[in-house]
Order: sequence, then structure tokens, then C-alpha cells
Amino acid sequence: MTLSNDELSAVNENLQREIALRKQLEKECERLTLALQAKNAELEKCIYTISHDLKSPLLTIAGFTDFMETDAASGNLERVRSDAQHVKNGVDKINNLLEKLLYLSRIGRVDNVPEAVSMEALAREAVVQVSGLITKAGIRVEIHAGMPVVFVDKKRYFQVMHTLIDNAVRYMGSQPEPHVETGARIDGEETICYVRDNGIGIEPCNHNKIFNFCEMRNDKASCSSMGLAIAKRIIELHGGRIWVESEGERQGCTFCFTVQPHSNRQVMK
Repeated sequence: MTLSNDELSAVNENLQREIALRKQLEKECERLTLALQAKNAELEKCIYTISHDLKSPLLTIAGFTDFMETDAASGNLERVRSDAQHVKNGVDKINNLLEKLLYLSRIGRVDNVPEAVSMEALAREAVVQVSGLITKAGIRVEIHAGMPVVFVDKKRYFQVMHTLIDNAVRYMGSQPEPHVETGARIDGEETICYVRDNGIGIEPCNHNKIFNFCEMRNDKASCSSMGLAIAKRIIELHGGRIWVESEGERQGCTFCFTVQPHSNRQVMK
């Protein structure tokens, strides 16, 4: 049976489409494989970090439990009470870490109903939550008017603002005129909210690392990065992105994240 030119052309077109589709599938498979390898590497690193962070308070608990036995046997009740407080601190540290890990694992699976939320109102609420630290450190806080109204999970976006403002306060350092401000700006087609401080700053080499607590090694940095990792997941869940701007040590920093204003919102991812 001889095929006509039109039939041969149709067969050739189908063949070309199949070849193109196969190449596309091969590229997608390669991309997913590389992504899976990266996730596995990240998981291994996280397991190591979590193990390290859990081991430290466990050793503290074990050590002071032994001290409690010795002090109880000698009748030194004051030392027993001190030992018991150290044990409690260790337990609290472990519990705090586990709660944050569980929360991080649930993001994207357990949703609150999105609603119209004023970012300015969230910023003011977050400032109230850390007002004790702000007053103690004598920090001047400025919340600019005109921040956008967004259609988001209010509870989660409050956590984003709280994390950024709380970190700005805690990492202020010895700045003689401490200042934290929140606001929003338009950059091209993007609406960007920000939290800016004049604190200790962040070296450029750590700008990406701080959003992954598995990259940070001291206790304070790990705690901060856990909160930032959660904030990053929340922002990305709503279709945005988050980053930090800082020229380095003692240069302060600005945490920025994109939002979709309520007036022209899109369906959340």
C-alpha cells in the first residue's frame, strides 16, 4: 500500500510531535531528578542539624539529672532546685524546636480561610507582641501608612510580620539609635512589603542561607532561620517571594517580600 504525499506528511508530523514530546518528557524527568537529589541532600543536612540541636539539650538534661541525684543525697535543696530549672530549660528548648518543625511540615496542607488583611494592621499587631523587647532596648519603631490590603491566610501572614519584626529587634546589636520601620513600595509591577532595621546586618554570603535553618550552626542563628524558613514557605505558598538586602556587618538589613494587593488578587497557589 502506497501512502499519498499528504498521508506521508501527516505521519511525519505525528512522528516529529512524538519526538518533541519525548524530548520534553526527558528534560522534565531530568529536572525532577535533579530537584529530588537536591531535596534529599537538604533532608540529610536537616537531619544532621536537628540531631545536633536535639543532642545539646538532651546532654544538659542528662547532666543535671545526675547533679540532682548528688545534691538530693547531700540534702542541698537549693542546688536541687537550680538543677531542676536547668532540666526544665532543656525540655522547653526541645519542645520549642519540635513545635516549629511540626508547624513547618504542615505548611501547605492545613489552610485557614483566606481573607482581606491590612498589612499595616498586622505590622502594628506584631509590634504590640514584641513591645516589651522594643521598650527595653529603646527602639524607635515606625510603621508607614498606606501598606496594602491583601487576600491571604491572616494567621500565617501575622507570623511572617512577627518573625521579621522580632528578628529586627533581637538582632539590633549595640546601635546607639536603634530604629525599625515597616512599609511598602511599588517596583515595576510588584508590590513589596518590607521590614528595615539599622542593626547588626547580614553578610552577603549568608543572604540565602538564613532562610534555611539547616545551613546555620549556632543556636541563635538556627532559631532565627527556623522562623525565616517558615516565613519563606508561607510567602511562597501565596505565590510571592522573600529576600534580604544588606551590605554586611553593622549595615542593617531590609527583609522584603512580594504581595498581591486585594484589589487585583489572583487565586492562591
